Amino acid sequence: MQDVELNQIDITGDWNPRGSLGNDPYGEADLAGLMAAIQEYGQLQPVLLRPHPDRDGPHRYQLVAGWRRYHSRRLLGDAVVLASVYPFKDDQLDALSTLENTQREELDQFEVVRGVFRTLAAQLDVEMEALPGLMSRVLKTGEDPHELQDKLKVLTSASLSTFNTKYARVLRLRPEEIRAVYGRTVPPTVALELVRLGERPERTSFLQQAAADAWTTRTAKDRVNEALRGAQQRPAVHEVAARVTRHLKPTRLDALSAAQQSHVHDLLRQLEAALAPA
Repeated sequence: MQDVELNQIDITGDWNPRGSLGNDPYGEADLAGLMAAIQEYGQLQPVLLRPHPDRDGPHRYQLVAGWRRYHSRRLLGDAVVLASVYPFKDDQLDALSTLENTQREELDQFEVVRGVFRTLAAQLDVEMEALPGLMSRVLKTGEDPHELQDKLKVLTSASLSTFNTKYARVLRLRPEEIRAVYGRTVPPTVALELVRLGERPERTSFLQQAAADAWTTRTAKDRVNEALRGAQQRPAVHEVAARVTRHLKPTRLDALSAAQQSHVHDLLRQLEAALAPA
């Protein structure tokens, strides 16, 4: 991989599955998610180039795959793009471009969702994590003082309800999960399944296993469901004990009424008896 100057790359060619340069979906609105990701994490995946077949032309390379990354870097005002250069033959170009495009479909959607949330947050001057709450209030009350629905229509065809129910999980991803998605060690759908674990310790180990064993979405869903079922079946005695212990301070007990102190005393005697060695 190497940095290649954008002005050295010829982007003409009829093997681009998204359309020719004169009729393509590469405006700022379409690329908002990817541009935001590049600004935040850098360009993690290179474009694919081949040495230009026209040695006498103004360009040294021809773009084979990675049109969205190329145009995102251009719109960001960058002078270079991260690239891999291979001597592809003409009969390989269609297959390579289509395969590369297909592999990116899930990541493209993920980038678009994050880009929409980021844009909305900037327009409303709020943190992205606050957006689900704002969306829920609009859906519940019908009042939309921030014109969320109108703003969303400009950015995507998805409804406010869809974004609030289906995509809000994106905002609860941990930084290491986001890096894994953009680094392509786990698919976006697998990372989003791990969000359902909340703060459970399995979440970190599951991410590592998902990357090492190439988990599918179905595998991730099954493993998460299994972990959640197990947690429900096990009494969380340690968590309850920790919470109760925090309340058993003399100042807290002294603040109780006489009736409350008597009730707590009886409960503690029962607990003492239950924990006494046989």
